[in-house]
Amino acid sequence: MNELRLGYGSLTTGTLTLSNTYNAITVTTTHVGNSAGSNAGTVSTLYFGTGTNILKTDTLNIGVSKALGTVVASASGGRVTIGGKTGGTTAITVGSTAGTGTAATPTASSICGA
Repeated sequence: MNELRLGYGSLTTGTLTLSNTYNAITVTTTHVGNSAGSNAGTVSTLYFGTGTNILKTDTLNIGVSKALGTVVASASGGRVTIGGKTGGTTAITVGSTAGTGTAATPTASSICGA
């Protein structure tokens, strides 16, 4: 799979709640809130479960363009591992206008222990 999109595009919102056992996602790019230059919807959120969570992605965008994005790790335990799609590192962008000029105030957060 090339992309995981939560709240990607004009006026969209997405929420993904992962299981409390084992989760493995492998994609080239992950978006958690990216309005792609258009007007944003409400907050898009990725909730990691209390088990093992493995996100293999070359690029992780959280709250890009005019969108709002949140990534939440559980306070009840669990493990989150983020790395490149085929190994290596992940380029992480948190709260970027991504070249959007008009009224761009992206907001992003990463919450551990929610």
